[in-house]
Formats: sequence, C-alpha cells, structure tokens
Amino acid sequence: MTGKTMSRRLQLIGRKYGQLTVIAEAPLRGKGGASRTWWLCECECGTRKEIAGQQLQSGGSNSCGCLKDKIHAARLRTHGQHGTVIYKRWAGMLARCNPFGKEWTQNHGDRGIQVCDRWQKFENFYADMNASYEAHVKKYGIRNTTLERLDVNGHYTPENTTWATHTIQARNRRTNVFITFNGETLTRTEWASRIGIHQSVLAKRIKNGWSLEDALTLPATR
Repeated sequence: MTGKTMSRRLQLIGRKYGQLTVIAEAPLRGKGGASRTWWLCECECGTRKEIAGQQLQSGGSNSCGCLKDKIHAARLRTHGQHGTVIYKRWAGMLARCNPFGKEWTQNHGDRGIQVCDRWQKFENFYADMNASYEAHVKKYGIRNTTLERLDVNGHYTPENTTWATHTIQARNRRTNVFITFNGETLTRTEWASRIGIHQSVLAKRIKNGWSLEDALTLPATR
C-alpha cells in the first residue's frame, strides 16, 4: 500500500457517520481486484462493528443496527401489524436486499436488487399491496402467497412487484430452462414431471441429441 493510498484511507478515522464513529481500519474483504476497504466503527450505543467504507460514505449505514431497531419498534406501535404474514413478507424482502442482513442472498443483494424508498416504510408497502394480498390469500391460501418481481432483474417497486404462488415463483427463476413443444412452453422441470422422469434425465436426453418429441414423450423405461 502506498503512502498516498494509506493517507487517503486514514482520513476516515475519527469521522462520524450518523451514530457511528470510525476508530480503525479493518482488513480488506472481497476477492481479487474486488477487495474493498472496511472500517471498525463504534456506535453511540457502545457496539463496535466492521462496516464497508462504501456503505459509510454513501449513507447506507449510520448505526450498528440499533437505530433501525428503534425505528422498527416505533413503527410497530403505529401500524400494529407485527407478526402478521404480510409484515413478515415485507421484512423478508428488506432482509434479502440488505448486505448486512442474515438473509442477504446472491439472487438479491449481490445482484444490486433494491427495495424502493417508498417501501422502506411498512405503512406504505401495506397501503400499496394489502388489497391484492388479501385477494391472493383468498384464492390460493396464506402459505401459498409470496412476493414476486415481474422483472426478475428489476427492483422491488409497486410497479414491479406482485403476489404469486410458490409454483409461479419457481417458474420465474432465472436459472429455469424453457422448452416449447407442440405450441406449449414449460420449464424443463415441468416437462419432466409430466412424463414421470427426473429433469436431469430429460436434460441428458436433449444433450445426447434426442428429438424433442422422443425426449418429451417417451417414458423413463426407454
């Protein structure tokens, strides 16, 4: 590390971001050229936590998490929905897109998927989605009502989010392979289920040069 780079990084020590004060530089994290500088910070509540410099400077982190807990608690006192399924769906959505949350996943946060500013507040999410939520629950059941993005590469916004069954959600995964035969398009898994074979067997048939008609109609004993 050059003296110039060290000097630039050390300038963060002593700075305050919200309730956080930077007290030391933490080890780099990431792989190869993607390594990022992290900083050891002390929150006003006394908790110490390592946070990425990018999160500090962009305003993405302004406490160890206690501030969010306080805001969360205040919201619970106003909307009274804590513990309901729709509240859990909202909380799960936020967690999947939070790089510091336990539920952050490569299919959401790591791909840059974000929750719109309006939906950072549960009351707004509830106002936008509760009517369609209740209609979906009435038709498909509460356990079969999940949040789904219409554009899997888009963010969670009122225009790009709907309620879907587990089957529909699974069908919309980016990793799905779709096959069209006789004017009908299904995922490879759905075709395999229809003819009673494992999807890996169907994949092998196609890879080995079987015609679609044979691959999608002949039983597993073939």
